[in-house]
Amino acid sequence: MFLSIPAWHSVPWPTTAVGPEGAVAARIRVGWRERLRLHTGPLAGGAAPLLVDVLLRGPQPVPFALFLLGALLLVAVPLHYTVTDRDLRPGRTGFRRWTEFAGVSAGHGQLRLQPVGGGRLVTLWLSRTQVADLEPILRRQIWVSYRGAGPRRPTVLHDQTHRRSA
Repeated sequence: MFLSIPAWHSVPWPTTAVGPEGAVAARIRVGWRERLRLHTGPLAGGAAPLLVDVLLRGPQPVPFALFLLGALLLVAVPLHYTVTDRDLRPGRTGFRRWTEFAGVSAGHGQLRLQPVGGGRLVTLWLSRTQVADLEPILRRQIWVSYRGAGPRRPTVLHDQTHRRSA
């Protein structure tokens, strides 16, 4: 009986992340450097208690090893951005429609999709070459979504391998 208690509180997978509504135009793989930059906040949050522990008790190998293992596992998880002709899926989150964004700004290895109204800013961490390749496609998708007519054929990018940033 006690083994079935965790099943009572299980949460089903979100329905927004089931599948894209349009034709997949690109699936961009995020490199390990970009994943490291993406996770700097959680890594800094984990390093702060480790630093306090070192200051109070001195250097301990077990907490340091656990932190390094957690950091390596966090950065080692593969991440993709999926671009379709109707929406965008950043990472493992739900799909976001192009009409939720007002525009795109690029700089220093990231694409920032500005929200419309009170929406949430979406930042895509990519290499500089991937930013240069993807920025015109995202601008066009946003522009086409506001015209009300979808493109006859989506611009297709093949699955890109990670290229080193310049």
